[in-house]
Amino acid sequence: MSSTSPGMAGENKTLAIVALVCGICGLVPLLGFAFGLTALITGCIVLIRRLPGRGLALAGLITGIVTMLLNVLAVFAVSALCFVNISAPPTERRELPPLVTEHAEPVATPGAPGQVRDEPATPPVQAHPVRAPMSAHRAEPLPVLAPEKAAALLADLQSGETRRLIPATMQLMRTRPGAPDAALAQALTVVLLENENHALRINAAHALENWGTAESLPALQKAAADPNRLLQMHAKKAIANITAPAPR
Repeated sequence: MSSTSPGMAGENKTLAIVALVCGICGLVPLLGFAFGLTALITGCIVLIRRLPGRGLALAGLITGIVTMLLNVLAVFAVSALCFVNISAPPTERRELPPLVTEHAEPVATPGAPGQVRDEPATPPVQAHPVRAPMSAHRAEPLPVLAPEKAAALLADLQSGETRRLIPATMQLMRTRPGAPDAALAQALTVVLLENENHALRINAAHALENWGTAESLPALQKAAADPNRLLQMHAKKAIANITAPAPR
């Protein structure tokens, strides 16, 4: 006859189940040590007293030991990392040299005589050429075209070749006639009316400011209504110069 009653056997098997459950729960991080210790104690009680549920108790005992070892190793690893971080020397903070540009100049610090600090100097302002107003250019009279050059320029204007028209119109823009020259004025008027090159038409209108005659007025009035504003401006100036009363 066994000395263990049925109620006692049920209680002892319950201890074996508790040992197994605690051993399994010991695998949970942070709580593993407590569950592993509980599984170790309950498993030992069942095995030492030879109570029912030896297989469950043995499984709980093994899992409890494993979880306790894992938790002890984890504690040692964390402690070692903390010790390494604490014992490591602090990182030296290096002072960076002051940034000095090629335009830097020593500037005295206010309130501290004798001390200077590098401060970038203000870059020099680059001067841009200022165009004189149109009236200033017109203040001095244009040079008179030499008579011997008029025939060559007239031939260039009548040639219809762009490579000859461009320098001819530009020279006439910078000169004035000694006396009215109807041939050159007529040639410029033809360029203004018939040439397809818009830049050459503007040059012709500009030159007619100096060389225009009354016969040029119809062509200039037509150019004054052109959508190109630069062409309009030179045409209107040429009209104003032609229709202006002659000085007494």
